[in-house]
Amino acid sequence: MSDIHVGIEAIPPDLFVTVREAYIALRQAKVKKVPGPDGIPNIVLKEFAFELAPLIADMYNTSLREGVVPPSLKHAIVFPLRKQMPPKSVENDIRSISLTNQVAKIMEGFTLTRSLPGIYEDLDCKQFAAAGMSTQHAIA
Repeated sequence: MSDIHVGIEAIPPDLFVTVREAYIALRQAKVKKVPGPDGIPNIVLKEFAFELAPLIADMYNTSLREGVVPPSLKHAIVFPLRKQMPPKSVENDIRSISLTNQVAKIMEGFTLTRSLPGIYEDLDCKQFAAAGMSTQHAIA
C-alpha cells in the first residue's frame, strides 16, 4: 500500500520559491490586464509586492509541501469570444476565454520555470506550446 502524502523530504529544495522570487514576479504583473475572479487589480499586486511577496512565497511553498492548490486559485471567469461575426455555430465560431487570478498565474510561473528545463529536451520536436514556438512554426 503506497502513501499518497508527499513528505517534505521528498521535495527537492530547488523547487521552493524565495521571497525575492515572489517579489520579482509580483513586480512584473501586467497592470493593464483585467482582474480575475478575485477582483484584485494587478496594480495592487505590483505596488504592494514588497508586503505580499512573503505571503505568496509561503502560499506556494505550502501548496507544494501539502500537494494542494488553494480552491480560490482554481476559479475563473469564462466568457465566449466570437471567431467571426455573425457566428454560424457555437461549436465552430465561438471559443471560450478564461480570466484567472493573477496570483494563480504567478504560482503557475514558478512551477513552469522549475519544471520546464528538466523536460524541455524530452518534448516532441513538433510540440509548439513551448516558449519561442508558435502556430506559425507549426504551419511552416
